[in-house]
Amino acid sequence: MAEINTPDLAISEEQLIKSGWDLNEQSLAIPEIAENQEAIEASGRDLIEHFNISPEFFDDKGRSLIFTSIASRWSKLEDNGGDDERVFLTSSLAILANKFSPDFSTAVEQISESENDILSQQTQIEVYDSFTDAELTKELSDRIANGLLDGVKARLGITDTNEDLYEVRVLNVGDEHGAFGLAVPKPETTIDKYGNEIFPNSYFEDLNARGEWIKGLEKRTAEFREKLGGNKNDPTAPAWVTRVGDKTLLCMPMPLAEKILHPDATEGSSYWSDDDRGRDFSILEHEYTHTQGGVNLERGTTFGIGLEELRAEHFSGDNQGYQDIKGFYNDLNIISGTHVAELFDNREKGGTAPELYTDIASIVGIDMLLEVIETAPTVYNNQKTGSHFKDILDYLGGFDGVTSKILEKAIDAGDKQTIEDRLEKKVKKMLEITENEPDFVLNYRKNIGLNTITDLMQLKATEILDKKAA
Repeated sequence: MAEINTPDLAISEEQLIKSGWDLNEQSLAIPEIAENQEAIEASGRDLIEHFNISPEFFDDKGRSLIFTSIASRWSKLEDNGGDDERVFLTSSLAILANKFSPDFSTAVEQISESENDILSQQTQIEVYDSFTDAELTKELSDRIANGLLDGVKARLGITDTNEDLYEVRVLNVGDEHGAFGLAVPKPETTIDKYGNEIFPNSYFEDLNARGEWIKGLEKRTAEFREKLGGNKNDPTAPAWVTRVGDKTLLCMPMPLAEKILHPDATEGSSYWSDDDRGRDFSILEHEYTHTQGGVNLERGTTFGIGLEELRAEHFSGDNQGYQDIKGFYNDLNIISGTHVAELFDNREKGGTAPELYTDIASIVGIDMLLEVIETAPTVYNNQKTGSHFKDILDYLGGFDGVTSKILEKAIDAGDKQTIEDRLEKKVKKMLEITENEPDFVLNYRKNIGLNTITDLMQLKATEILDKKAA
């Protein structure tokens, strides 16, 4: 990776204004920026000039705020040890500004494209069209039009005038769960003279038909993955949102659509409960939330995807996965006293990236904003390739790497006792819920990469339990 040489204030005030970067506007909301405005502006000038960043880059105020975080940290490179920090910031800027800097390749390696980016938009639409089940798509669309999603729409503040356009697509493919939950109901049986149950022939015919249906799903699923440029053995999500050109598609594999539209199809399954049916429905609400607004920059997976999944979970009942990112923000709550999820409330669609990034910068500081916004669910990190992504992930050090820095900064600011009070309150609630058997919860948190606060919780739990036993 080529090294960046930092010239002295190479851009004039007039050129800085033309660049589109409005630092003064942001400094009104974040006092920390105003306090270091001169140094941040100097670093920003250097970065804009060195990478020939176009003014269009700053049209997105969320992206502009992340740039400010990078510029702030760049101004302190000598104080922060230099090389590792420089590589991290350069890689972050390479991904953030790659589309807006024609000269980027002269200083950093090219960003690797995802497989789907290689396919033309027309090809992607043709693939989705060819695997769309028209009948189930219409049925699900009609149900939504008749109020199926009115609950989540109300929580998001969606009206007829502000709803973002999207298309429902039920695809005739399966997902990683297959047809789990869909079963052939057992009929009434007769008993032979030996005490064995005798099933009618129609039952076995239904079982065979189900087996053939599943084989068809599996075959089409493999074809679908391959035609989108993936591996036929890759897992398929229970549902997802994809954007192709000007289209936003809410995609759902056939088994989940059947379970949501026809709950009686799960009644023959002895292991599919009402809780399972509720989680099925929350998947639809979760994905619908992704079609409305969004706080991840350019719908990507590097900046804001963790916050976006937190938003989708918040408005769909917190019934799905992403326990790691939800745990990360819970730990941030213990440190700061503010739960980011609460910032979604009373804002249309949960708020915008600039609004929420500003809130987070006010909580953790403008420098740590970059690391918080780059913290993503593990499932996304596992899909990232390319040297820039590796540089970022190595530097972040997982959830613990980011959490530890925020915790240390808060303690240095004199918040140690307040944090301990919040931690004790959290642990007492955990002990109450687990009936003083917290190991399962603590071990689970550690298994998903949340060690820093979990270790403190464990110490506090031991202290409280020892006092009770004394």
